[in-house]
Amino acid sequence: MGKKGVRIEDVSKPWDTLSKLLLRNEMQALASLVLPGIKVGLALDKELKVTSVEGDFFFHAILDGLAIILHVEFQRRRDADMGRRMWEYNAIMDITESTPVYSVLVYLMKDEDESEDAFVGSPYVREVAGMGHQFSFVVIKMWQIPPEVVKQPGCEVLLTLLPLTKGGQNLETVDDMISELIARDRSDLLGLGQFCAGLVFTDEISKQWLTERFDKVLNIFEESWTYQQTLQKGIEQGIEQGIEQGIEQGIEQGRQQGLQQAAISIVVARFPQLEQLAKLIIASITDLRRLEVLVVELSASSSQEQTKQLLLSLVSAA
Repeated sequence: MGKKGVRIEDVSKPWDTLSKLLLRNEMQALASLVLPGIKVGLALDKELKVTSVEGDFFFHAILDGLAIILHVEFQRRRDADMGRRMWEYNAIMDITESTPVYSVLVYLMKDEDESEDAFVGSPYVREVAGMGHQFSFVVIKMWQIPPEVVKQPGCEVLLTLLPLTKGGQNLETVDDMISELIARDRSDLLGLGQFCAGLVFTDEISKQWLTERFDKVLNIFEESWTYQQTLQKGIEQGIEQGIEQGIEQGIEQGRQQGLQQAAISIVVARFPQLEQLAKLIIASITDLRRLEVLVVELSASSSQEQTKQLLLSLVSAA
């Protein structure tokens, strides 16, 4: 008895059935019609699944009246796959949100022996047999940016990048950054500036200098009027709550509460989605020195995920 055939009256979608039969059993012949010389292998799962990837920063924004998503990616070292990664971040976010995505790649620094050509640029091209993708994105190399650009009024957070700018790889620039931040009442950004400087200065002498400067940074940070205001409020609350326990204990408790509130305020200002997690975890930290360091660490944190992991590490260390 011969093979049983598929009758057109037996199927509800005849054209779908035809295509499935062709692709399942005779793909080589069909592929040869499109691309002579091609050799077809095993079939892949037809259900397209997007791999989970995590970029650095995505923001809703308006550009020339158009609603977009701004994507910013920071990269410390060169990566031969950077173009493809930028394309993946862009495409997946575009598909997920149905909104055009404007991608910017920021290279933080390069080593002295590295060539400019070693860093992947735009566009990323994926081509096969005359077809494919060409994806363009903006590339910024911090070592090519004049320091004056990051010193513009109203962009104080960019001052933390001064050690990464053109000609900024010296300790005098670190002092300039610190002075500028203090003069502009942004001592809350000193921790982030310390982090950026640490990317540049890695030899032992510079590390020691930065460590000593870091201690001074802590003192300067504590002199910030916003920090003092928050701390004073905590002290007052602590004294009030600690009258029955003694004035000295109340002041210590107030300092603890002030530091806790300062740490929570930093998280809420930068990553409001982490407010509840920050309140829950930071309230359990009572060591004053740990709280002082935590305030700086939270200021230096470069992303929401990094901040989240820092908070969670406090739980595991408890």
